[in-house]
Amino acid sequence: MARSVSGHATVVPLLLSILVSSCQLLSAVQVGASLQAVEPCESPSQWESEYTMFNPREGHEFAVHGRYSYDKLNLRKRRYEVVDDDLHPTYQFLEVIELFQEYKRYVIDMRTRLCHEEPLYHPQEKDNGFHVHDVPAGARLQGVVYLGSRSVEKGSLNVSEWSYRYLDRLYEWKGSFTLQDCIPVRSDALNSTTFGLILEEFFDVTGGISDPNVFIPPAQCVGQTNKIYHGSRGYRLGRHVLK
Repeated sequence: MARSVSGHATVVPLLLSILVSSCQLLSAVQVGASLQAVEPCESPSQWESEYTMFNPREGHEFAVHGRYSYDKLNLRKRRYEVVDDDLHPTYQFLEVIELFQEYKRYVIDMRTRLCHEEPLYHPQEKDNGFHVHDVPAGARLQGVVYLGSRSVEKGSLNVSEWSYRYLDRLYEWKGSFTLQDCIPVRSDALNSTTFGLILEEFFDVTGGISDPNVFIPPAQCVGQTNKIYHGSRGYRLGRHVLK
């Protein structure tokens, strides 16, 4: 049993308790200060990536893997998609070009080379049809996390987690972005009454557009209205208004 020498046996644990509490408080203050410094951000105006999209909704589950080109400067997007859809018997290989300044979408079946041109959205949606991969103003910061391992040199990536509720569109959004340069990592949308849950992830992101010609639809597609089944189209986050 420890003996009390001039009260040291009782003073030392008390000092240790105060020291631990002080360290915990300092750590909390540092974390709070770091979170306060994180603000909603805008991703680069032009970038390309590999991406996946998944909807686990029962009765219409689909998964998409593809290549994505994003051009906020000129309001256009292009995807090369491999689609696995519950409502379609085989994999689909599609190219989708969305030109928001022209209000047009082109869907090309890469197997048959059939093309389909359609309006992007209704005329009343023109002002907000382009979905940007940014953190919305007013979004709530959920925290800052490390992807990977902090114990390995250069083995982790700082990512900010955000959430936002679009009251006018009746869905909830959550997104992850790198602290440096605001590169999108993940984007989730939830509406329990319509499309369910949409999960989007981006990886191998590179800045700029490697080939601007990917946004030019094939000449034979213009004006064509071939019916091409495209199960994920109505749930695409890129439509901004999910229907």
